[in-house]
Amino acid sequence: MNYKFSNLLGAPYRGGNLVFHDADLLSAVGNRIAMVDLVGSTSATLPMESLKQLRTLALSPDGIQLLAIDEEGKSLIINKQRRVLLHHFSFKGPVAAASFSPNGKFIAAAVGRILQIWHAPSFAKSMNPMRLHRTYGGCHGDITCLNWSADSSWVAVASKDLCARVYSLQSIDGYKPPTLAGHRDVPVAVAFAGQAMHRAATAIGQAPPALITVSRDGALFYWEMLPEQSRTYAGGEWRLGERHFFNQRGASLTSAALHQGTCLLVTGFSNGLFQLHQLPDFNNLHTLSVSHEAINAVSWNARGDWLALGCASLGQLLVWEWRSQTYVLRQQGHFFDASALAFSSDGSLLATGADDNKVKMWAPATGMCYVTFSAHTAPVTAVAFLPNSGAVVSASLDGTVRAWDLLRYRNFRTLTTPSPVQFASLAVDPAGEVVCAGALDTFQIYVWAVKTGRLLDVLSGHEAPVAALAFSPVHSVLASASWDHTIHTWDVFSGKGGIEILQHDHDVLALAFRPDGKLLASATLNGQIYLWNPQEAELQGTIDGRRDIAGGRLSTSKRTAANAPSGTCFTSLAFCADGSWLLAGGASKYVCMYDVADRLLLRRIQISHNRSLDSILDVLNSRDITDAGPVGLIDDQDSDDDVLLPVTAAGRAAAEHDLPGTGARRKRPVIRCRAVALSPTGAAWAAATTEGILMHSLDPGLVFDPSDLAEDVTPAAVLTALKDRAHLKALCLALRLRQPDLISRAVLSTPMGEVQTVAAGVPSTALADMLTSLADLLTKEKLEPQIVAKATNVRNFKTGEFIEVLWQLEEDGVSKAKWWKAKVLGPSPRADPASAAAPYVIRYEQYQDIAEEEAEVIVLAPDQLRHADKEDVMKWRQAGDTSVPTESEWEEGRDDTVTLHELNEDGEELERDIGASIEDAVLQHLQENLPMDGQQRVMAGFRNFADFIKQHLRQKQADKGSEHVVTSDDVAEMLNAFRQNN
Repeated sequence: MNYKFSNLLGAPYRGGNLVFHDADLLSAVGNRIAMVDLVGSTSATLPMESLKQLRTLALSPDGIQLLAIDEEGKSLIINKQRRVLLHHFSFKGPVAAASFSPNGKFIAAAVGRILQIWHAPSFAKSMNPMRLHRTYGGCHGDITCLNWSADSSWVAVASKDLCARVYSLQSIDGYKPPTLAGHRDVPVAVAFAGQAMHRAATAIGQAPPALITVSRDGALFYWEMLPEQSRTYAGGEWRLGERHFFNQRGASLTSAALHQGTCLLVTGFSNGLFQLHQLPDFNNLHTLSVSHEAINAVSWNARGDWLALGCASLGQLLVWEWRSQTYVLRQQGHFFDASALAFSSDGSLLATGADDNKVKMWAPATGMCYVTFSAHTAPVTAVAFLPNSGAVVSASLDGTVRAWDLLRYRNFRTLTTPSPVQFASLAVDPAGEVVCAGALDTFQIYVWAVKTGRLLDVLSGHEAPVAALAFSPVHSVLASASWDHTIHTWDVFSGKGGIEILQHDHDVLALAFRPDGKLLASATLNGQIYLWNPQEAELQGTIDGRRDIAGGRLSTSKRTAANAPSGTCFTSLAFCADGSWLLAGGASKYVCMYDVADRLLLRRIQISHNRSLDSILDVLNSRDITDAGPVGLIDDQDSDDDVLLPVTAAGRAAAEHDLPGTGARRKRPVIRCRAVALSPTGAAWAAATTEGILMHSLDPGLVFDPSDLAEDVTPAAVLTALKDRAHLKALCLALRLRQPDLISRAVLSTPMGEVQTVAAGVPSTALADMLTSLADLLTKEKLEPQIVAKATNVRNFKTGEFIEVLWQLEEDGVSKAKWWKAKVLGPSPRADPASAAAPYVIRYEQYQDIAEEEAEVIVLAPDQLRHADKEDVMKWRQAGDTSVPTESEWEEGRDDTVTLHELNEDGEELERDIGASIEDAVLQHLQENLPMDGQQRVMAGFRNFADFIKQHLRQKQADKGSEHVVTSDDVAEMLNAFRQNN
């Protein structure tokens, strides 16, 4: 149940500026921040939220501190590398633009008509993270853009009064900021020219510009500085130099950015066109169109080879490599809200359908959409995967059910009806042979064969739209939910028609089978969840979720949130893998988790805190209520065209305003959850919400591990835990230290009867190290025994004396102890002579059986006792010790030192590999304890992993010889190969 927010899919860009840092591209998506790794092709969303839509982002030059400012001027100061929120700060007004100085010491913020310079936050603890340095006035209109000089001493701004000004960071006696006027429309970008442009202009015989400005009417102005014996902007005269006009007919310039190093200017227009010019001679390098909507933001990376473009109305984010004219990134979310989603059988894929008539395929691991299907001509209402995850099926209001091939990315089957209908629901049988769809207008259920596409049957009986369909996972039963207050169960394969009718008090909106098929959950319009036995058609209980899902007051509502009108109900249900809890979402800001057995609310997760959406707050502020309605819904802008920055009120820009002349109100989207889905592995769940596809997961990176904060995680602590028989603690500490010998010691010291308990308690954060260590152990030819001796102090061992070493085995469920007689050969010749903990080396001579209860044993540390090897023997022989065997004698008796010899009933000697029993026990435990339902389990499919390692080992031994010893490099190679093949 420890699910946490992990990512936001379907919303790569929602407005605001774009920020590059190295290979990362940052953009605002609602009240969150998306970060795209352009090299690794992954997308992540930072976990923190702002109270309103984010409008401006600013990143420090070192890429550590990120400043995110919302539409009201409230900001978040974030450590980008650690993804931690450091401070909250308010600028007391909307901020149109903000930027760190090139030296990272200051932040310039355009707050209305005022320019504020702040000292950048430091990592030292302070009551106030930012200190005001200076405030600059003089602008007669709101500032729209700003830019720092390369030496961090000057700031250029442009405002709605059609002028640009240059301010000094420090106070200079007699300096008056110049007013650079001449534009006929509002400036969109201002930038210092830089040294590269100065050299380029000088080379072609032009006067080098000091400042450039770009306005919305497509005008580029060069501003020249005549220093008059002064090398700074403090003295001299400004004048207008060259002017270039490049406006597009019927469109306005919406964004511009200059890369000072390459002297490249990119401009975006309201018709989806962008142009690339080489300055200062203004050569047009490229003119391309990426969409039919406005390009709201453009940005350059540090090298000037990648260009980012953002289109807010389409939710489109592009990164273009202008030299090769190829796309580095091309992502676009759904134009409207997602209405349906489904996970593949292994949880590696996510399919979404939306009201924009499109079906998109996502990789939850990377957060990227890799294919879009757009053959539907009406909103998509439901999606489902075929059992083998090789195809996905979608139902639409256009009257078709389409099957999409995920290998060739094509529509290989289109299922239709004799007469046009609108489909509202969809289900695929567990075998993947039959597809069923419920109609919205004819109230019938249509059944097709997937292989032939032939319509097999039409099921009639409902008297209202069929809202949901679901097949039983274990029985050939189809359940259908309808607005006629009933659920019908059907035997689709026998052709007998309806089996049972389950009556409800209200319209049924959703249903879901438990994975074992013994329970059917249904959600009704009054906010209740019914639990049925589908075989006996008996009601086993109900869950009253009206109070759980209630919350949030509409800005136009006359009632409080507690007394809100009916309509807050569950519209989507999903069981977890073992059926112990149920996930429910609907027309509310909450997603609820219920315990099925006790019918209790386990968790209630608020899907968003974005106050730019409606129905977020439970209590409205009376100051925002006027006679004309809520203040937030009154359109007080001068005109629809007077929006320089993209309007970042939640939702799509095209749907936020009424048409000109039709009213003076703005519409705010209402927060809701239209569908929920659980990954079959239990590792994640997804919700289709107003803001996009919210992903919550049990990702190991999100799980808190208390041992990270411990100060006593040392090798000595591992040995102490082993001595105290605290095997789980010892293993966890060894995994934190990541020392192979300690991990091996902790694993092999675990008694056979405690293997399941210990392995189940391994935290998920240590699974990667655990798998690597187990792989290393399982690939060894022999596993060393657990070393237990009766001596109380190994320092009392003497060279040449005999000790007893215990091997613990489990045979036929009975724990036995095997005692070996071993000779102490002496301290290891490879150990440090100055070390007091030089390990003693032993060699086995013989063994005997004794009862386990008679053995009073203590665990010896691995750095105090170990088995002799050939290298030890050779060094002793070279030192003149004749008591140890020769090389040939050692080779002849080598097998006796690592293999346990036992006698069968006939007295014949048998060889038994002690490692086999340990391997089988570990694998059996990992097989039985899969990572389901939030319980502490290990990992699914480990047996496949182990089999793969064995095959890889055999291949290694065939290539390098049977005596090849598996190293850590071999294990790493195996892991990489396993990831690539799976």
